[in-house]
Amino acid sequence: MKKFTFLVLSLSLMLVTVHAQTVEQLLERGAAEAENNLGAEPANLFTADERLMIQEYYDSEISDNTSGQLAIGEAYVMQIYGSCEPRGFCKFPLTGPYSLNVIRSTNTMLYAGDHDGAGNLYGLAVEGFIDEIITLVKIDKSTGYETVIDSLDFFPTGLAWNNVNNTMYALGLYNDATCLFTINLETAETTLIGETSANTGIWLAIDQDGNAFMADVGNDYLHSVNLETGASTQIGSIGVNISFAQDADFDPATGTLYTIGYHTGGANKLYSVNTTTGKYTSLGSVNNNCAQIGMLAIEGETVGVSEKSSTDFSFYPNPSNDILNIRSSENTNDVSIYDLLGQQIIGNQIVGAHARIDVSALNTGTYIIKVESNGTVATYRFLKN
Repeated sequence: MKKFTFLVLSLSLMLVTVHAQTVEQLLERGAAEAENNLGAEPANLFTADERLMIQEYYDSEISDNTSGQLAIGEAYVMQIYGSCEPRGFCKFPLTGPYSLNVIRSTNTMLYAGDHDGAGNLYGLAVEGFIDEIITLVKIDKSTGYETVIDSLDFFPTGLAWNNVNNTMYALGLYNDATCLFTINLETAETTLIGETSANTGIWLAIDQDGNAFMADVGNDYLHSVNLETGASTQIGSIGVNISFAQDADFDPATGTLYTIGYHTGGANKLYSVNTTTGKYTSLGSVNNNCAQIGMLAIEGETVGVSEKSSTDFSFYPNPSNDILNIRSSENTNDVSIYDLLGQQIIGNQIVGAHARIDVSALNTGTYIIKVESNGTVATYRFLKN
């Protein structure tokens, strides 16, 4: 009996070891393919069983954030992974579930996208594999159809609108370097700003204050980007391994930076990004953990623009050191405070027309106040000194 038990245990340990080695070999295969590929992962890189092993591995390695998530916008995405359905232009709510609602099935490869100041959606498209045709396109969000503006002469990895100067910026590979450009949305004419210090910048995102960020898919670090020179500064490790094409965008309603980080074999996670440390926080997988998102563009109201007018609700001082004073025309408000990762810091404070909230324990930084009153939800941004 002891000999039989020992044999079973030995076989079990061998199976675990083989499984671990197999997953490691699959990840090495994916990394080798991704080393010089900033586009879509080849559909035949893994078998269905191998994809399942990879997806289970990332589900076990990366735990999802279960804290309250402040999410308001609608995410428009392009699903470019050929081994997973649906394939094409889709959308899903940031509040979840992260299931892709298909607007148009298409094989178009959109590797980046963003809204302009008027809410129009643009993307950077790549067609062909040997003789690649790269274009700026305008996308009809109701139908998913693209209108070609004109061709481009760099391989696209990022596209982001800057509300501060009403300018669209693009990121891409040009002369073997990751470079920053401005791009004319009417003509597709680009102006080279400069090279970044990242060899493989994979997305570009700009917040409401004109601060730009980029992820380096080569070493898995977050960078800030100088929009005047193109120079980038390393912020910190994102904490996960990402590969191939992917995108990111700020939710304009909350100021939270989101990305759908792609790993390999269809495995992905929707992450919020800490722009101070670089760390990714997982919020869950998209499309049942089987998608590669080449374009992510979030539609939502601008931070600080509320459904209520400024005479209905106000708070001061801003910035604040210890006490936030609340003034409202309503007698009852449910007030919560979130950090820029969408995590609830102070929750469900029922306040009247005049109230005080102690914020002295908060760390220095930017926070979001969410106010609910009579079925109306409003968000505001404040600074903690």
